[in-house]
Amino acid sequence: EFDNVMGSLRSGDRPVGFTIGGTGPESHVYDVELKGRRAIIHSTLPEESISGKCLWYGRGTDPVCNITDEAGRSLPVFGPIPIGAPRAITSPIRTLSVSKFLPGADKLNKVEYPKDIKALKLKRRTFPLEFCCVHEEAAPWIDQDPYVFYSCRIKCSEAMRLLAILGYDGPVKMWVDGRKRHTDLKGTNPANPCDAVVPFRVDAGEHEILVALGLNGGWAWGIYLRLERLDVPKRLLKEGPASYAMPAILG
Repeated sequence: EFDNVMGSLRSGDRPVGFTIGGTGPESHVYDVELKGRRAIIHSTLPEESISGKCLWYGRGTDPVCNITDEAGRSLPVFGPIPIGAPRAITSPIRTLSVSKFLPGADKLNKVEYPKDIKALKLKRRTFPLEFCCVHEEAAPWIDQDPYVFYSCRIKCSEAMRLLAILGYDGPVKMWVDGRKRHTDLKGTNPANPCDAVVPFRVDAGEHEILVALGLNGGWAWGIYLRLERLDVPKRLLKEGPASYAMPAILG
């Protein structure tokens, strides 16, 4: 809601210029309603994900903004303005190593941490969207009841208490450094970015997060993954990301 507005806000067309996100090139805004001196912003983020993000109007060096008041005066460019409680959280992880497809998922009932990681033939890839989707390449395998592994390596400069925020649309298991941390054999679509929150602790150094996803007859397409650090003092959270260490995502 804005002060010093002559009349009401207007745009002459679909209102644009607001973005919601973190440090990366995110938007998460799909519509804006103008009512009097208020701009009501509709976001693609669920309520549990929006806290800790920031709001901008006119973000970047070449923004498109078209909201004015009845005197033709533009809204001021601003941001980042924190939304909700500050959180030490990564952007959605899009760079992961993905295995070949393996037959006989059987809802992952018998799938355990692999004895030979190299046999998985993990290949590093960067997905174009936050949802790390393997649907297209899985299609020829569907009659073999396939499953797939996603691997994410992280590096921590100090001991940390972390939370893996995992979304999925099929049966899933997750391990950290070979230790099973989460199992949901009834996972199904649609995938939500926060289907599960999985706490774990790590020491300084490199660590591995491994996720197995059963493709569930073709109904499962992929996963979401983010990490949140839970042991950052509130004082440092308020000061911002430059004040505390986060896991480096190695992919």
